[in-house]
Amino acid sequence: MVAMSSNPRSTRLLLRRASAIAGRLNTNWFAVYVRTKRDSPQRMPAREHRLLSENVTLAMELGAKVVWLTGEDVAGELLRFAREHGITLVLFGKSKMALWRRLVT
Repeated sequence: MVAMSSNPRSTRLLLRRASAIAGRLNTNWFAVYVRTKRDSPQRMPAREHRLLSENVTLAMELGAKVVWLTGEDVAGELLRFAREHGITLVLFGKSKMALWRRLVT
């Protein structure tokens, strides 16, 4: 499972790695995006929305099943999904948000 974001560079790399791993293991894989209120299409900048759409298209081209979840606790939603589907390997990228900003939001 790959936890997707709209960050194009890191997400593309994660998607390609997950595809290669899934191919070696001969298994299906998921690309999961958790939409928060802050990430709603109405509030997301157009550029970010376009990059997210490109990442979703790439995930599908690489063979992922794309899953959209909604919630404010991103980590909790990802964990719940992984447990429900028996996922044993998860790839996460680095947040593009500055550390001080993550701590205050």
